[in-house]
Amino acid sequence: MPTVNGFSVGPVGFGLMGFTWRTEQTPDEQAFETMDYAVEHGATFWNGGEFYGMNPPTANLMLLARYFETRPENANKVFLSIKGGIDSTLTPRGDKENIGKSIKNVLKHLRGTKKLDLFECARVDSKVPIEEQMKTLKKFVDAGDIGSVGLSEASANTIRRAHAVLPLAAVEAEYSLWSREVEENGVLSTCKSLNIPLIAYSPVARGLLTGTVKKIEDLERFTKSFPFLHHLDRFQPETFKKNLTCIHALEAQAESYNLTLPEMAISFLIAVGEGKVIPIPGATNVARLKQNLKAALKPLSPVQVKEIYATLEKFPIAGYRYNEQIEPTLNV
Repeated sequence: MPTVNGFSVGPVGFGLMGFTWRTEQTPDEQAFETMDYAVEHGATFWNGGEFYGMNPPTANLMLLARYFETRPENANKVFLSIKGGIDSTLTPRGDKENIGKSIKNVLKHLRGTKKLDLFECARVDSKVPIEEQMKTLKKFVDAGDIGSVGLSEASANTIRRAHAVLPLAAVEAEYSLWSREVEENGVLSTCKSLNIPLIAYSPVARGLLTGTVKKIEDLERFTKSFPFLHHLDRFQPETFKKNLTCIHALEAQAESYNLTLPEMAISFLIAVGEGKVIPIPGATNVARLKQNLKAALKPLSPVQVKEIYATLEKFPIAGYRYNEQIEPTLNV
């Protein structure tokens, strides 16, 4: 069973962004039912953000506070990871003042209902040496305000430098069948060598590998609920059309393994990660969460993993993970 900072979590975590970062927020009744199911079935690594809300930005934190106010018995059953450390323009702010401001804002909106087990600056601020950022964060750990510290979208070199100042509890990065940069840039191997869990966000490629987006009409319907996706390369119609061949090939491959496409996508990360990768797919209802958790029960064989790599090599993915403007803020 994977552990984060000594806390046992299931092989599949739970991304909370979908509840509040969409045009229509999920009703509390539906959200709480899904969150209850996650606790009951071992998906106890929860990942949220200070800015995961359309209006207000802190809607994700406010949802968590409402949940733990009504379910106080579940507070110690969940390992809560929250990203912050960016300003209103989503620009990284790694100076002492802004890191402190972010942590205090998170704690304020959690209203004392849940310990902040892990805090990550959502992106690495290249203007502030990572050693200084970690020293600032260490003070909050020592004071008991946060339980541990992680990094998000950091380079292998930054991970090593940060870990030398304060042992990292986790490193978060986008990782999916369609986004395998961590396998190539040293991030995954560095995390394994330092015994740091890699938290894989967007493990089903922001929904493109859920099996529900198969044609251009599906794309238009999907992005309507998530306006942010309109800014990303792979959700542009022309780029999406180029990638449809890969989607169809992966769907056929999953079917041949008696899996759904999202099950295969999540199971792939678990297999490659060898116990050090924790995918955090989102889910806004129990049915989707059930499907996500099934992946852990259907492990892929080494032969199947090799066959999946062959398919991805045959059908390379077009488009940046985000877009040309945002790309320089990744792997810093």
